Amino acid sequence: GRPLFPERKAYTVKYELSPQEAELYTVRLVRGGEIVHEDTVTQPLWLSRENEVSAEVLTSPMLEVHVAQVSALFGPGPFARLMLVK
Repeated sequence: GRPLFPERKAYTVKYELSPQEAELYTVRLVRGGEIVHEDTVTQPLWLSRENEVSAEVLTSPMLEVHVAQVSALFGPGPFARLMLVK
């Protein structure tokens, strides 16, 4: 008999990521379960620029910092979380 489905072949294409794609991170500041700030950075370091995030947010008694590495193909991975308690 004849096969029910045709033979399938898969090919892998080598794709070189740019340095920016190879190392991207999403940083979120979360207060009370609400994202109050989100930024994308190219190194595992985030510095708040002047007037970017209010002093009220940065001095909140309970602030969470969430960080995830971003894949060019899949988007952000799982977020690591750090609770900052005043």
